[in-house]
Amino acid sequence: MEYLLDTADTTYRNILAGLSKGQRTVLSTIAIDGHAENVLSQNYISRHYLGAASSVQAAVRSLLAKQLISRDADTYFLDDKFLELWIRRCYGISLEESWVGRRVI
Repeated sequence: MEYLLDTADTTYRNILAGLSKGQRTVLSTIAIDGHAENVLSQNYISRHYLGAASSVQAAVRSLLAKQLISRDADTYFLDDKFLELWIRRCYGISLEESWVGRRVI
């Protein structure tokens, strides 16, 4: 698994480079959480220090349009599970930790 993530490193860095800071932040919080419920709620925004709700809403819309995230009711998740694992690894979350308590959508 580590080898696959290493191989995709340049691709994922390029994807993130093409996003605004707000989009990267929202994408990262969703990836770290594994899935995110009520991303536009004040509780979620405050807990993750995301800033203005309007900025989060614009970032979510853009990430949906770019097909980097999907939505199921009020739950958002990354479409590319390897990208999710890669982001989690960048934040120091091990692959073993990434699979503990996972909810499959």
